[in-house]
Amino acid sequence: MQMRKTAIVAAILGLSLWGTNAKAQDLPPQLVDVDFFILRSLTGDPFGIFLDPVAFDPATELAREIDIVRIHITMQLPADQGGGGGGGGNQNDLGPYFNLQGLSFPLVNYPSPSGPPLPDSNDAFESVRQGGTNYTEGVNGIAEFDLDIRIPPFQGRNQARLRTPPLINWDVRYICQVLLSSSEDPGCNFDLEAGLFVGGCEEPVSGFGFLLFVIEHPSLTPPNPPPFADAGPDQTVQVGGSAILDGSRTFDGFNVGFGEAANTVFDRDQLDFSWEWISGPERVDPIVRDPTNAPAIAEVNLNTVGTYIYRLTVDDNVNALPTQDSVTINVVSAIPANRGPIASIVSPTSAVVLGGIIQLDGTGSTDPDGDPLTFRWRQTNELGGQLSDTEIRQAFQPLSGLDSPVSSWQAVRTG
Repeated sequence: MQMRKTAIVAAILGLSLWGTNAKAQDLPPQLVDVDFFILRSLTGDPFGIFLDPVAFDPATELAREIDIVRIHITMQLPADQGGGGGGGGNQNDLGPYFNLQGLSFPLVNYPSPSGPPLPDSNDAFESVRQGGTNYTEGVNGIAEFDLDIRIPPFQGRNQARLRTPPLINWDVRYICQVLLSSSEDPGCNFDLEAGLFVGGCEEPVSGFGFLLFVIEHPSLTPPNPPPFADAGPDQTVQVGGSAILDGSRTFDGFNVGFGEAANTVFDRDQLDFSWEWISGPERVDPIVRDPTNAPAIAEVNLNTVGTYIYRLTVDDNVNALPTQDSVTINVVSAIPANRGPIASIVSPTSAVVLGGIIQLDGTGSTDPDGDPLTFRWRQTNELGGQLSDTEIRQAFQPLSGLDSPVSSWQAVRTG
């Protein structure tokens, strides 16, 4: 029954199995039975504690990171290999040979982790006596050996599994293949990028394929970092006016990569924001105008001169303690008028040849209030007005630095 199921899976995966027209000395071992077992990892540590092997059905049961899937393979050796002791024919006391392939493939259109290749995957064929375990040969050419697959760790969870109800019950799935050969190099063509494990072998091989579904190991789940609350910079406002308390720059490392519009993501923290008055000449409680779309933004109307302190509390509903940050609002009777910057341009003082490049230097520009400056260069007419489209095409052409203190332009027309 087990082999019937295996044969069906092998047919679905399109494996190249040996045919009746093969030469006797090239015939591979023929599968008799395949049984699956699993050794469950208790600690998620490759060198930790494993439970004893129990029967495992990869079609219906889940493996976890670091678990060991053990495949017990029973095979019939070809007649010319005798099946006794060191074998015969072209065995050279090392054969038969096996090959394991394991390629992960995600669920399309859903954020999911990409599993690394199974650690025992290899393009080359290995000796069952060296790469397998518990190899034995019995009467009538019946041989048995165990093939252990250690499930590798991965990062993340499959979002389709976290839906309610879940669409799947796994995080990573593997399409796996085991090939058997009498030759150490049967000339198989492996093409992992195309998802085709074997595109044909020069010498006959036998084998089977199966799917392996894997879920994260609880002990390997990375810790959820607390959010970093950011209440924004301190402010100075005029009495009778309002101040905006902006906590939107709060950072949560667990949510990195999801994006604000990633509505299909179920594995990110939902942050709760709370503003509160701490101190000041009078108690003024913050008002959150849009708790649904802008829960981190609050507003306060301040009618008394003095210093106010407000505290932002951010809770990710995962960590035991929330994180906090405060902001100071200085309320003054009047705010000095802001004076405009003074632009200064250093430009060429002599004529420029057609096609020549000039450099305009605005680094001498200043602001009497010490405010930081931004720059934007554009060419105007004699009165400082905007050029027409035709004039722009015939004027100096910008080469670099339109938003920098220094800008380069090229003359394209005399005048």
